[in-house]
Parts: sequence; C-alpha cells; structure tokens
Amino acid sequence: MTQTASKLGFPAKLVGIALLAQLFILRIATWADSEQVWILGRQLHWGCWFKQHFGIPCPTCGLTRSVILTLRGHLDQGFILTIKMVG
Repeated sequence: MTQTASKLGFPAKLVGIALLAQLFILRIATWADSEQVWILGRQLHWGCWFKQHFGIPCPTCGLTRSVILTLRGHLDQGFILTIKMVG
C-alpha cells in the first residue's frame, strides 16, 4: 500500500461510499431525455435562468440531463448534450 493510500482513513472511505450512494439514488429516482428531466415520476418545469434573461445558453445548460442520461447508460445522448454545452 502506498503512503498516500494509507493516509486515507475512515472519513475518506465514508465520503466515497456516500458519493456512490448518492449516484445510486440519483440513478433510481430520475429519468431524462434530451429535452426534459423527471424526478420521482414528475416532470420538472424549469428553465435556465441565464438563458431566460440573456437569451443565450449558460455554460452548464444540459449538464443535469447529461449526467442523468450517462448514469442511465445512454452515453451517446449524454455525450451529445455535453458537446452542445461546449460548442
């Protein structure tokens, strides 16, 4: 075991487990397509504040949908949304 790995104690492992648990819950409780997001079966009717006020998408527009699509195994759709955010 390396010296860095041995310095990671119980709190670091607990944080890692907590993050994995959150991703698992997010995977179960959410669904998305390229245009909409659902949480616990209810569609979210929200828009980007930045886009509503300035007329252009913010740098993170589509990030929530991209993460949810990726967690659900739709890597191609998540990647396309990520490219749209950058480009």
